[in-house]
Amino acid sequence: SSCNPRIENGEATITAGGGTSPYEYNFGSGFSSSDTETGLAPGSYLATIRDSNGCTLVVNYTIVASPPLEAVIAEADIVNVSCNGAADGEVTVTIVTGASAFITYSLDGGTAQSSPSFTGLDAGPHSILVDNAIGCQVTVDFDITEPSQILLRGNAFNTSAPGASDGSIQIIVSGGSYPIDISWSNGRTDVVLAAGTVLTETGLIAGSYDIEATDVNGCQTTITRVVSDPSP
Repeated sequence: SSCNPRIENGEATITAGGGTSPYEYNFGSGFSSSDTETGLAPGSYLATIRDSNGCTLVVNYTIVASPPLEAVIAEADIVNVSCNGAADGEVTVTIVTGASAFITYSLDGGTAQSSPSFTGLDAGPHSILVDNAIGCQVTVDFDITEPSQILLRGNAFNTSAPGASDGSIQIIVSGGSYPIDISWSNGRTDVVLAAGTVLTETGLIAGSYDIEATDVNGCQTTITRVVSDPSP
């Protein structure tokens, strides 16, 4: 029988031997040549076998309900998104009970597949429908998380006179996963250990400066600030 004990889709087949063939079978609605009874609910039943000499034998048989389908996603089977806004999350479903050789998995209402693993997931809530092809289904819900976005905020301060080298840039680092490496296009490097850190670069001539941040997960962001000379 299927996983639902109220569904009458069990089946019984009797293999007869001895006596004198051919045999007839009575599953409760009269003798016939069919040795198979279908549409059975879980429970105990009686059947009678009769050979060509009229000799009979009563047999007992039991239809057992398949175990309910149960599936879980362990925390260790979830790979969260590596960087804010990326779509590289992964998940694997584990079948606890009700397994069969024909289990399929579909993610968020998509196409069913035979593999219990999914990749290329973005952050947010997801669900996987598990189906074992005999009417048993279970839905497993899970969440993919993402780290916060790296934020670089900053201001450029112009030089005091054309050709002077007293311009400066000040930035504030937040978000991301620490430590965060900061690379300036003029060659300066910093390691930021906490959100809210303020970095100031002085002695700058007029020009465009790129500041790139790379956190511990390899996530990156870049800002550009321009130091200008005053009009002559």
